[in-house]
Amino acid sequence: MPAAAVSVLSLINAVFCAAASAGQRTVSAEPGQNVPLPCRAPAGGAVVAVEWSRADLGSEYVLLFRDEQMVPFYQHPSFRNRVDLLDPRMKDGDVSLVLKAVTAGDRGTYECRVFQSGTRIRKRAHLDSDPISVVVLDVAPPPPPGAPSRPLGSSASRAGRVGPAAGPLLPLLAAVQLRVW
Repeated sequence: MPAAAVSVLSLINAVFCAAASAGQRTVSAEPGQNVPLPCRAPAGGAVVAVEWSRADLGSEYVLLFRDEQMVPFYQHPSFRNRVDLLDPRMKDGDVSLVLKAVTAGDRGTYECRVFQSGTRIRKRAHLDSDPISVVVLDVAPPPPPGAPSRPLGSSASRAGRVGPAAGPLLPLLAAVQLRVW
């Protein structure tokens, strides 16, 4: 196989591995639902701080949990009293966010950052680290008034399900790359 083809396959593999390592997932929901956005801290240290953010919010964030409590300062107003950690004790590193009563305005890309014991935390609102999980939230538009409800098996019954963005492609790419070598 030509060297150029091998380089292209290696590049494709690197891109998909990077996407998978960032933990990107897509979550679908309908307006009014309470939706968990998954995030799990790596094993090895107690969670000291958790930040959930969305790039379009600027310096405000979705949730900041630090020193064993929620920190409401700098929280975007649209998330006040609408977010919580799925497990406030963060058992087994579960730092998933629960977004209550989602609206179309909640659509976007959410990033989860975690600081664990043994790492330095700066004394500012936003944590300086790469996200360990990226979740794309897609909120379906509400049905028009008077429209019939959706039957079972439609997107309504799939709402809130989570799936890895690149996960199914990784074994295929690995097999292709092994075949090339």
